[in-house]
Order: sequence, then structure tokens, then C-alpha cells
Amino acid sequence: MEPAFDNSTRQIIIDSLKELGFKFHDKGTAVCIEGPRFSSRAESNLFRSWNAHLVNMTLVPEVVLAKEAGLLYAAVAMATDYDCWRDTGNKVCVADVLKTFKENVEKITKLFVHIVPKIAAKDWTNEITELKSVVETSNMSPQSPQKS
Repeated sequence: MEPAFDNSTRQIIIDSLKELGFKFHDKGTAVCIEGPRFSSRAESNLFRSWNAHLVNMTLVPEVVLAKEAGLLYAAVAMATDYDCWRDTGNKVCVADVLKTFKENVEKITKLFVHIVPKIAAKDWTNEITELKSVVETSNMSPQSPQKS
């Protein structure tokens, strides 16, 4: 699984974010939970103790399936709240999450409109060949028993 995400696609996203002047974090650790739901305070503090930067509900199983299928994959995460660990400010609620999400829709749309032509123009031959090799050499299917 390492790297989980395609570095070439990731770099296109980072370059595009810089070109558009958007604030972003270029790395971090995500914890994926089943959702949609909010974390409990105990979970939130546990994730922080693991040095997780993001609690997400849509990276797994997608990233794993993409890797197993030999697909080049990258993700853009849009933070909507600080989770429930934070003692100051308003508590996390659906209305605030949706408000933040709606405010970011324009940025995300601009980002993808900017990224797609770059992805389409790139020659992906090396990345596809490399990933194909990884998939073929890490086939986990059981081998036929050897006859003695």
C-alpha cells in the first residue's frame, strides 16, 4: 500500500493549489472512520494521540481498492470542523459542517477545473507501468500446491 496515494497526481494537486493561492496542508495523517457520524470525545482524543491530522470517512476502502486495481489515486480532503476534542468555540454540529462545506464548494470546483486539464495532458506511461508492476508482484492469491 505504500505509497497509498500516487505522488505524481498529488504533486499536480499541490502545484494547482499553489497556483490558485489556496491555503492547504501538503501532508498529514488521516484516520478513516465509518460514517456519516461525528466522533466521540474519547475517539477524537485517541486520534489526536496518534498524531492524526484529519478524521475522514471516505478514504477507505477507496484508496485500497484503487491500489489493488492498479489505479493511480489521490485525494483532496476538505476540513469542515475541529471535531469534539476542542474545548473552545462552538461544538460540532451538522448545520455548521454544511455551512463550511458550502463555503468551500466554489474553491473545490475551481481546483478541479484547474487540475483536470493538467491530468489529461500528462504522459502517465511511467506511473502506469510502475503501478502495474507493483500490482503484479504483490498478488496475494494463494499459489498452487507444489507436487513432490
